[in-house]
Amino acid sequence: MPTPVATKRTAAVDAAMSDIRAIEHDVGVTRSAVDAIRTRLLALAAERELFPLDDFPAPPLGGGERSRLYRLAQDDDDRIRMAAAAALADHGNRAALPVLGRLLDSPTLEVRVAAIQVLRGLSGKTFGFVAYEPAESRAESRKLWNKFEKI
Repeated sequence: MPTPVATKRTAAVDAAMSDIRAIEHDVGVTRSAVDAIRTRLLALAAERELFPLDDFPAPPLGGGERSRLYRLAQDDDDRIRMAAAAALADHGNRAALPVLGRLLDSPTLEVRVAAIQVLRGLSGKTFGFVAYEPAESRAESRKLWNKFEKI
């Protein structure tokens, strides 16, 4: 049987996901949508009582609010991962790099565009990545991003 905190957390996450899907539906996957989604995720992560550190330990390179975003960056939905990774990146958390790197392979063009924009903002590099090119054409620049994220 779920604890009262788990029940409350489930309701809060469901409400946030509903809000996030509405943002994405209304605006698409654009930088302004990513910003709005990031704001909503930060509001959810700020509800500390829903995410006790016993249940959500900090990742090796992060802590505090960022650990909650780190968990959201593991979501099954590329759009949710993109927003959470952008929020992590805005906090200077390197845990965002591999998430953003994987999002360069997203089947959704808008997610690939948002991921390369955040990566370029962090690094000043593109490694020749062009989001709208076919996967095989993106493969070489994707390999360069893999090397970069390990630095």
